[in-house]
Parts: sequence; C-alpha cells; structure tokens
Amino acid sequence: MWEVDRNMKNNKLQINIASSIALQVVSIVCAFILPRLILVSFGSSYNGIINSVNQFLSCVTLLRAGIGGVTRAALYKPLAQGDNNKISAIIRATEIFMRKIAMIFVLFLLIFACTYPIFVKEEFSWLFTFSLVVVLGISTVSQYFFGITYQMLLQADQKLYVYNFVQIIGTIANTIASVILINAGCEIRIVKLASAIVFGITPLFLFYYVKYNYNLVKHITPDNSTIKQRWDAFAHQVAAFVTTNTDIMVLTIFSSLYQVSVYSVYNLVISGVKQLVTTCSSAIEAMLGNTIAESDLQKLNSRIETYEWVLNVVSCIALLCSAMLIVPFVMIYTNGVIDTNYEQPIFAYFLCFATFISCVRLPYQNLVEAAGHFYQTRNGAIEEAIINVMVSIIFVKNYGCVGVVIGTIVALTIRTIQYANYASKYILKRKLMAYIKRFTVSLISIFVSMVIYVVFELNKIVMQADTYLKWVLHASYIFIIVSVIVILINTIFYKEETKRYISIVLKRFFY
Repeated sequence: MWEVDRNMKNNKLQINIASSIALQVVSIVCAFILPRLILVSFGSSYNGIINSVNQFLSCVTLLRAGIGGVTRAALYKPLAQGDNNKISAIIRATEIFMRKIAMIFVLFLLIFACTYPIFVKEEFSWLFTFSLVVVLGISTVSQYFFGITYQMLLQADQKLYVYNFVQIIGTIANTIASVILINAGCEIRIVKLASAIVFGITPLFLFYYVKYNYNLVKHITPDNSTIKQRWDAFAHQVAAFVTTNTDIMVLTIFSSLYQVSVYSVYNLVISGVKQLVTTCSSAIEAMLGNTIAESDLQKLNSRIETYEWVLNVVSCIALLCSAMLIVPFVMIYTNGVIDTNYEQPIFAYFLCFATFISCVRLPYQNLVEAAGHFYQTRNGAIEEAIINVMVSIIFVKNYGCVGVVIGTIVALTIRTIQYANYASKYILKRKLMAYIKRFTVSLISIFVSMVIYVVFELNKIVMQADTYLKWVLHASYIFIIVSVIVILINTIFYKEETKRYISIVLKRFFY
C-alpha cells in the first residue's frame, strides 16, 4: 500500500515537472515572437513603454502578496487528511480576500493611468499612454486575480499540471491572435486588448475543473485564522517583487525608455533560461511541504541534497552558456533595429550572474515557504528590498543597466546567505558549511569555464554567428564544453553523489 502511494506521488511530481517544462518552453517561444514583432513593427520606444507599464502594473502583485504561499502552506495538512470542510474554509477565506484586492486594483489602475503619462510625455501623447495603461491593466488583472485561488488549491494538491495545461492553451492563443493582428496592421492597443480577452477566458477552465473535481462547501464560514501569516508573507513577496521589477522601474525614472528596451530584451532571454532551470520548483515545494508534515528529517535532508545538487549543476551549465551566448543571440534577434545599441556584453555577464544567485537559493527559499516560516524570516525580506532599491539608484546614473543589476546582485547575495543559514539551522538541522561548500564548488565551475572561454578565444568564435542556425551550432559546442567542465568539477568534490544522480537519470530514461 505504501509502495502504491509513493508511486502515485512520484507520478504526480513527474507530470507536474513535465507540464511545467512544457509551459516554460511554450512561454519562452511565444515571448520571443511578440517582442520581436513589436520591435520591428513599432520600434524600441514602443517596446520600452510596454515593458515599463507592465513592470509598474505588476505592483498589483503586492496587493495579493503573501496570500499564495500562506494558502498553500495551510492546505497541505487538510489535503493529506482529506478534511473537506477545512479545505473549503481556507479556499473561501482566500476568495473573499482576492475579491477585495481586485477592487483595490481598479482604483490603483485609474490613478496610475492618469499619472504615468507624465514620465513619457516627450515620446507619447497623454491620451495614448492613458488608454494603453488601461488596456494593459485589464490584461494584468485577468492574469493575476481570476482563478488564482484555484491555482493555489491545485498546486498544494500536487495537481499543478492542470493549471499548466490551461496556461499553455492561453499563451498559444494569445500569441496567434497577436501575430494576426500585428500583421494585419492593427494598432498596439488593439493587439493588447485581444490579449486581455484571451487571458480573461482561461481562468474559467480552472473554475469548472475545481467545481467538478472537488466537493467544496460553497457557503461555509471562511477560516481566516489559517491565512493569518499573510502579512508576514507579504514581506517576502515585496522582496521578490523588488528583485524582479526594481531594475526597469529605476531605469524608467532615472534613465530612458531606450535603456528599458535594452534591459527588457536581455531579460527576456535570461528569464526564459531561468524559467527552464527553476521550472520544477513549484512542484517540489508541495513535495517538501508534505515531507515536513511527515516530520521525517532524514527524508527531508535526503530530498534537499538531491534538489541542491541538481539545481546547482543545471544552474551553472545554463547560466554559463547564457553568459557566453546571449550577446550574439540578441544581436541576431534585434537585427534591423538601429535606434539604440543592443550590444552590451558587460551588462549581460552581470545579469547572468544575478540570475544564477536567484536560482541556487531556491531550495532554501522553497523550504522556508513550505514550512510556513514567514514571520521568522520577514526582516530579511524587507532588508533585501531596501538594499536593492538603494544600491540600484546609486549606480544607475553612471552605469545604466549595469548599475541596476549591481543592486540586484548585492541584495540577492545577502538574502541568499540568510535563507541558507535559517533553513540549515532551523529546518534541516545541519551546518551551514554544506551550503558554503556547494556554492564554492559552483563558483569554481564558473571560474574554470570562463578561463577556458577566454584563453581559447571561444568568444570570438561565438560572435561570428550571424544567423540562428550558426548560433545553434555554436551553442551546441559551448553547451558540451561547459557541461563536461561543470560535471567533472562536481564529480571531484561530490564523487558518490554525482555517480548516484547520473545512475538515477540513466535508469529513468534507458531502463
């Protein structure tokens, strides 16, 4: 019986990870198609204003900040026990909270739509910017609020694949509609309005799936006590929001829309890579939550060690390849766009390193969230946000895009150490040295790879790629070299672990 239960959990995890990977692949492909069309059809200033507005509108995520992690943490135990009344009460409390937040967002949207045009009045008219903000706002509220409660339920129940499949359909439909409208010569606001309609429809699928697959009690009294930590979790979400969005906001206020466009193009590439690297995190968080609920410290440490090894190796390979290949890719991607300079190698290196830090800290971040330790780690989240903003503002004037990424790196580094220290001491009950060793091994892998990259002048070879086909061929060459270096170095420091994990992969796919 136990073996059957374990197999079911493993199958859920595998389906969740596979569907997450599929969603990220679809999202990345579609994300590259639309900005390219916008750049070619409308220009860098239009691409800049769209990314700028979207980043400011993502402030709305702060209104719902904390509720997602707290709701999932509260659902793990009643889902494991099959307590339908408890599940219903938690979902009811979350629904009521999200409806209030949606009403607040409408007011925020109107105020922002009236004030934002002041910042870009030299490039666009007040009426155009106002209407564009409203249209993009409709799309934002559709994605962030409708169906999010059911997304939390499905994720906590290890059925994230349902949400992923719905998002895949919505993303593809949005891309097809946008491409048709742009090629037909429609104005950008019409294109974005079509996106809002598509993303407004997709949450209905989640609603009906939950309705017919969960016996939720509709008029039950909401259990607000289970989400009482939402204000502590709020601090964590603020930090995550600042880390993700501060750069473009600071560039918008202290630099120009052209710098915003440069940042957004590079970030489009690197965020796609990050999504592929971290795609299993949402599924694994639910697994960690269930393990913590079982109070099996040995099993928890074993799973974390596996998670750490895989994530560090994959992060090193993916982000080293990105650092070496991102500039020639961007030059091909922006071919024909001559209104600003997109060749920014130093900025690319800094951005890749910042993304690497944000990836390797995920095991400890997931542990804290799965355990529901939001209050205990709240102050560190607030410090991360403040450091990021202050350092970014200090350096942006003289260093532009590089300056804001410096702020991100400093804040991420400090917060990652805090996460690792807390998780090691209070959840895993192990010494911090285990984390320090893993991170040091990763840094050695990065250093050795970059030395070989420079000494053998691979950078000159890569920069010769002027078509997507040539770039793919160079990318394959770089990927093989980097993979061998990273795995070899990890084998030296983690000989038994590397053998075990490679054996697991081979058995999984070839036996």
